[in-house]
Amino acid sequence: MDVRITDQTFYTSFVLEHVEATNTNKIQEINRVQLNIVQSVSAQVGSTAVLPCDWRHLSIQTPHVEWRAGRKTVFERLGEESSQGKGYKGRVDVPEEELLKGNCSLVLKNVRVTDETLYSSYMGVKNSKKLVQNIKLSVSEKPEERKDDPSAPSRNYVAVML
Repeated sequence: MDVRITDQTFYTSFVLEHVEATNTNKIQEINRVQLNIVQSVSAQVGSTAVLPCDWRHLSIQTPHVEWRAGRKTVFERLGEESSQGKGYKGRVDVPEEELLKGNCSLVLKNVRVTDETLYSSYMGVKNSKKLVQNIKLSVSEKPEERKDDPSAPSRNYVAVML
């Protein structure tokens, strides 16, 4: 199954009954289901995570992106102007040059355990915002370094998109 972010919507099934005596159609809803598409990213405490977002398939004059965690704004960029939400100052960015190319990915530095949540990216269109992507960030603690083994390799921790 090739699920895409554009598949995210409500799906409804109906029964259509044709009533011959009145020559009308009667529609009865059977079921309604909302399909939510969520991509997962995992990162370790202290690493940098990149939460993917792509709108290269769209033509946008003035790029405007907003990233949220629930109702809380994490980051917003409109052209050269940007703002970072409380608790994210100095740790988040969507580089302007990347945004101009259609890459609206959020770079989150120095990941914390408290950063683990569902993030949503929105594209600003006129006076409204359209959902682009939902990303679930999972955060794990760094494993304890073995102090008794000086030959143990040093580790670099990076985000891995699953």
